[in-house]
Amino acid sequence: MNKTLFLISVLIFLFGYGLSAQKVLQIEKFGDPKTRKIFPGESVFIQTEQNPDFWFEAVIEDLLPDAQAIVFYDRIITIKDIKAIKFRKKSAAHGMGKALQVSWLVPAAYEMIYGSINPPVDWKSLAYIGGGAIVLGALLRLIPPKKYKMGKKRRLRVLDLTFYPD
Repeated sequence: MNKTLFLISVLIFLFGYGLSAQKVLQIEKFGDPKTRKIFPGESVFIQTEQNPDFWFEAVIEDLLPDAQAIVFYDRIITIKDIKAIKFRKKSAAHGMGKALQVSWLVPAAYEMIYGSINPPVDWKSLAYIGGGAIVLGALLRLIPPKKYKMGKKRRLRVLDLTFYPD
């Protein structure tokens, strides 16, 4: 009985403080119920109205819901000044393209080993497989990361989801 009571009180203590205050930066698309939430501690790339050609990369230190602003390590940016936001320097397809470009080594090694045991080596099919993997991987690496442009379709909001006791 005492162990159960102790365990319940420890769990309430640990998880109660985790829910006490939560600030979130939310990307909303008009007419779409799905949202993207960004929490303090995440790294983002931001393009502002003052510098439309420069992407500023930083970790979100804090969010100010009253001022509708984001606090970075060296500056504070209001969300109305943000023109676009993205989350990675390179897209997920970039890594897949790199892996695909390296994957030509497996059939090449297999064909070399098989060709040394049972000649001749089929160079034509090896060239098709290896060249195709390299070209397709290079094309995948050209895909840019997803950018969220703010304006008519999307908006940013800083929300404070603090639970207040009754």
